[in-house]
Amino acid sequence: MTKRIHSLSLMRVLASIAVVLLHSFYGAAGVTRAGDAAVLSALTGRNLMLWAVPLFVMVSGTLLLDPRREITLGRLFRHYVVRVLAALLLISLLAWGFDHALLGPQSPLAALKALYTATGWSHLWYLYLLLALYLLLPFYRMISAKATPAEMRYFLVLHFVFLSLIPLLNTLTMVKTGFYLCVSTIYPLYFFLGYALYQRALQIRRIPAALLFLLSTGGLCFLSLRAGVDEFSSLSRLLSNYAFFPVILQAASLFSLLLYWEPGEDSFPVRFIGFLDRHSFGVYLFHMFPLKAILVVLGIDPLTRGGIPAVLLLAAVSYLSSLLLTWILKKLPGLKAIL
Repeated sequence: MTKRIHSLSLMRVLASIAVVLLHSFYGAAGVTRAGDAAVLSALTGRNLMLWAVPLFVMVSGTLLLDPRREITLGRLFRHYVVRVLAALLLISLLAWGFDHALLGPQSPLAALKALYTATGWSHLWYLYLLLALYLLLPFYRMISAKATPAEMRYFLVLHFVFLSLIPLLNTLTMVKTGFYLCVSTIYPLYFFLGYALYQRALQIRRIPAALLFLLSTGGLCFLSLRAGVDEFSSLSRLLSNYAFFPVILQAASLFSLLLYWEPGEDSFPVRFIGFLDRHSFGVYLFHMFPLKAILVVLGIDPLTRGGIPAVLLLAAVSYLSSLLLTWILKKLPGLKAIL
């Protein structure tokens, strides 16, 4: 079990790296003056990294839905809800200060409205998602504690069909069905999918998982090239949607593959991954600051200064600088509890 806990740490680290890559590719595509071929390569890179957020959610579900883990309402609010709210307030304040100082005067009232309406910096949407999941966690835990493996599979299939396949059919046929579930977001599927895979209520063995990951990744690459640079096309909207079934298959197969990682106890890889894992939340919170500073404030266009390798360098700089900032700030007592 300890080795499988190490695999969850590895997942969070890889997900944090993939998020930085995703935003680096997308940011570079948004500011570039390069041609359509460069933009398309960057958007394809973005689409291939969409498994990052689902993997984060799956790891959270694996840990938080475990009935053996005691989470009272008091602990839920003190340890989880308050932390996310504090992180949201902190980063929203820093983002307002960044924009105000470097991009021109920003109204405090506008910043408050952005905080309330979730229209501030784009990556903060994940914190609103965490809050939504945490608020319903006591009821989600009732399901995980009582559901048999067959009932868990039934729960997952229902969400997959109604929140992934049916919306896809609605888009392809241009006819909206009248059948629905009383839920409207794909993320509880990922929350329970991670738990089901970890507990072996649903299992994808190593070779099928590897094939499924390659096929789903190849499919996303092919569809990205077909969609081109028109982000308003139906196919492009599907490719940027976490409910798109190849993204679900990609995340599920990668999660299953990483569960097979069996490191030696107290080895250097375990300690190094543990260090990166403890700073992964801070990396997520801060990585947009160096990205925005480089792409927007300094006006550097990586796609015209080296292409995809330059975008990868941008991602590395953003990851390492946000990792260093998180490491420094975690030494402060008040911020340590948030980060």
